[in-house]
Amino acid sequence: IYALDADALQAAKPDVVLTQSTCAVCAVDRARVDAACSMGTAEVVSYDPATLAQILDGIAMIAKLLEVPAEGERLVGNLRRRLTAASSWLGDGRTARPRVAVVEWPDPVYAPGHWVPDLVEAAGGHSVFGTSGARSVRASIDDLVATRPDVVVLAFCGYDTATTATIEEGLRDREDWQPVYALGVPVVCVDGSAHFSRPGPRVVDGVEHLAAVLRSRFLQVSDA
Repeated sequence: IYALDADALQAAKPDVVLTQSTCAVCAVDRARVDAACSMGTAEVVSYDPATLAQILDGIAMIAKLLEVPAEGERLVGNLRRRLTAASSWLGDGRTARPRVAVVEWPDPVYAPGHWVPDLVEAAGGHSVFGTSGARSVRASIDDLVATRPDVVVLAFCGYDTATTATIEEGLRDREDWQPVYALGVPVVCVDGSAHFSRPGPRVVDGVEHLAAVLRSRFLQVSDA
């Protein structure tokens, strides 16, 4: 999908080149970056967090690498405060965490791994589809239905909310997806590209958005 202009990269004479090895489909991978930088002196650093905690640690690491550690500490501190606030809607524990199934890809169905289950937990949900820190895995509609979700979140890799919503309209008419809609639970579209698929500061935006969705649908207000 992506090409790397090695000549342009070398002409830029970078001191540091930040790359990744998590996915060779979604972005330029480490091997191609290494090949493009083989004639230069740039330090090639692969940023490959597998969990939300590693994303935060990685942000601080990158700031140190770029010799701005204080800025990294401030950013990470702010992100941590926002994460703490995001799940505050659970209050004193009277509100049960809703069971959340995030779908990373619709055809074939993929259950998310890496940091996505962590984002669900940080938003106040209970992730029931996919494993934190592991790779995303191909699954089936039956697997998805068997998780007994309270809400299904469509966070398709590389797609924004509008595109995901358009795809979701088509899923409603597909026979293979009918067991999901038969559950009668909300099916929510989010920005998988900006807020879930990329391991940067904006995953916290995704947590906040998901927390707002869960709060609006599942918060139990006391009668007292």
